[in-house]
Amino acid sequence: MALKKCHECGHQVSTSASACPSCGAKVKKGMGCGTLILALFVSLIGMGILLGALSVWSASSRRSADLDAEVAAQKAFEDSRRQFESSISEKFQLLVEKKNTNDIQGALKILKEFETFRRTNYEGFDTLKTQILTASALERLKTTSSTEAKVIHGIYVELCSLNPGNSQYSLQASKYAEAVKQAEIARIAQESEARAKAQRERERKIKESTASLVARKDEVKGVTWYTHKDSPGSDASKAVFAYIGQKGDALWLRMKITYTADDWLFIKSFTFNIDGTNHSLPISFFRDRKSDHSGGKIWEWVDLLVDAETFALLNKVSRSTRTILRYEGQQYYSDRDVSSSEKLTMQQILTAYGALGGQPPSK
Repeated sequence: MALKKCHECGHQVSTSASACPSCGAKVKKGMGCGTLILALFVSLIGMGILLGALSVWSASSRRSADLDAEVAAQKAFEDSRRQFESSISEKFQLLVEKKNTNDIQGALKILKEFETFRRTNYEGFDTLKTQILTASALERLKTTSSTEAKVIHGIYVELCSLNPGNSQYSLQASKYAEAVKQAEIARIAQESEARAKAQRERERKIKESTASLVARKDEVKGVTWYTHKDSPGSDASKAVFAYIGQKGDALWLRMKITYTADDWLFIKSFTFNIDGTNHSLPISFFRDRKSDHSGGKIWEWVDLLVDAETFALLNKVSRSTRTILRYEGQQYYSDRDVSSSEKLTMQQILTAYGALGGQPPSK
């Protein structure tokens, strides 16, 4: 039975009692679990309402601030407009002076004021505006290089629009329109020639780099296979070489490693020691591992799609001074040097792959 002290006399009282047996004081009850949960729930609801109210107040405050800023901007505009209206005759006189003294930039600023406050109907404004804009265009004409025919043509078109019927501006606009046309024709011709030259160069590289290759078309699969004419055949005793596959615009590389001997090696992996640095490829890379036994000889080979790692390996082997290839078997291994001929065929296959448009694998 749980006990607690009476808050009046200090005697121990059961928590289930309604009053102290000594002094008769009522026992204060603690908050039950259900009551506590309810109180917490009510508090959370109250907090949610408070946060919602704060959010509404914040949004309302922002809208109010935006409205105040808009009202202030409108008031400032109206104040400026009234000030402009009160001195419009002086503004127009100043505009005339700016134009007469060739202060074109200053005149353009005043023109903008007339347009901002929509007083372009002021008497004499249109004529003065045409004169100022014409002077501005002529100033830009002076600072434009004669080689910028398109820009000059645009300025003369602007002058023709400002001064309809001006034969001099019209003649110059036509002259530069023709110059722009001829420049565009020359540009297109140059680009066309550049593309043709690039295509000829690409074809030359393809022809040169594939001169040592033999193409074989698989009519059923629609794939053309490119192998080096010096690459060993399928029955080569020990060889490593690459070859190219092409279908439409798609290009890819494959690498083949062969091993023939009197006894099985049961190859698990390959290690390339390239100028003293080891690079291993586990057998899991080679999904087409096969074996055969005929004529007293065993034959093991792998044929794999070249990925980014194998592509880098081929490049390193082809450019190495010395590469030792170790065939790692279940119990034994066999070492041999990759020959100069094998390295040369690798280089030429990789060059042809690039010339045909092949890209290094991304992964």
